[in-house]
Amino acid sequence: MEPDSSLQTFLKSSFLKQEDITAIHRKEKLFSRKNDVYRIEVQSMTGVKNYVLKQYKGRDRFSRAKNELFFYDLLGGDKLKVPGIYYSDREVMVMEYMGSRTLLDYIIQEEDFARDKDISGSKDYFGQLKHLAGAIRYIFGFNKRLKRMTGKSYVLNDMNHRNFLIYGLEVCRVDLEECREGAVEEDIGKFIAFFLTYDPAFTEWKRSVAGSIKSFCRHRMDADISTIDREIKKELERMTVRRK
Repeated sequence: MEPDSSLQTFLKSSFLKQEDITAIHRKEKLFSRKNDVYRIEVQSMTGVKNYVLKQYKGRDRFSRAKNELFFYDLLGGDKLKVPGIYYSDREVMVMEYMGSRTLLDYIIQEEDFARDKDISGSKDYFGQLKHLAGAIRYIFGFNKRLKRMTGKSYVLNDMNHRNFLIYGLEVCRVDLEECREGAVEEDIGKFIAFFLTYDPAFTEWKRSVAGSIKSFCRHRMDADISTIDREIKKELERMTVRRK
């Protein structure tokens, strides 16, 4: 993309705490259903670095921006990895660029690999899917962390797998604007519903792994399976309505 001089208007050089920025370029539009999100390249006297620029859209953009910043601030410096925030105002945020590999990319890759090997006898196959297991642990970790900090149970709410990024050996999370109070089983149910319906949907592999996720949540995380099953059903019904 061509350099965008309008960026200079609202992305003041102070957002990087330096005064030697020479140019800002929009390089790539990133996935977002609600907002305009770009990978931007910032050129300065010391070199070139990538960031993410998020411009909130919609009538509720101010409240969503405020909500997201609140949760990023709570998690900043925590072992639950989120991008660092370099600049924010009522409807714009500039954050750390953490690469482009998503959990969805990882799942597609692992399902492709699984076609070439027999996993039926593997007792801990879910455990071998380290980034998928990492995302589930992240969901529980988020809920536990927020309970400890606020005394309330919070959920990430948006379980689109593109919002989980693979950052080195870690799973990190972007897009916290829809976080709200709720039970952790809501997130797990939504997560499994999304997992099952990514193309190709409801494959034998996905059904098997979904069962392993539920077993892990029940036996290792002490989650209520009946609530998870109920949330899976509710999210699948919502998907059907959205896609009409």
